[in-house]
This record gives sequence, C-alpha cells and structure tokens, in this order.
Amino acid sequence: MVIVSGRTAAEVRGSAFAVVAGVVEAASLAGLLVAGPLVDAFDPRLLVAAAGGAGTLAALACLALVRRETPAAPPPSIRCRRG
Repeated sequence: MVIVSGRTAAEVRGSAFAVVAGVVEAASLAGLLVAGPLVDAFDPRLLVAAAGGAGTLAALACLALVRRETPAAPPPSIRCRRG
C-alpha cells in the first residue's frame, strides 16, 4: 500500500486503493477455489513450496515494474499560521 500511496496522485489515490483491494480479494477467492482440488491431489508440503516459489517470482517481476516508474510528486506542505 505504501507503493500505491507514493506513486499515485492525490486525486486518484482512493480509486487506486480500491482497485488494489479488489484485486487482493479476487486473488484470495481464486486461491481458495484452486487450492481445494490441489490439496486432494498433491502433498501439501509440495504445494506450499510451489506457492512460495510462485510468490517469489511474482515479487521479482513486480519489483522490476515498480523500480521503472517515477514516484508521484509529494503533496504541498501545510504551513501553520500563527497569529
């Protein structure tokens, strides 16, 4: 979420968080639907190792994308008025 916050403009930040949350929820549901039959067919230790490998590959692929993008400009600072 920190990456989303730092790389999106303030006007669309809420929409960006909503999209990320939707993708995470959809992936969670898909994972449950796929995992059920796989647990019946394979050793769970093998499945955990395969999921770890797939997660590592996905993180490395996303890291390349994140490093290529430039961060959004920081919001203007808010000044205190004393008076």
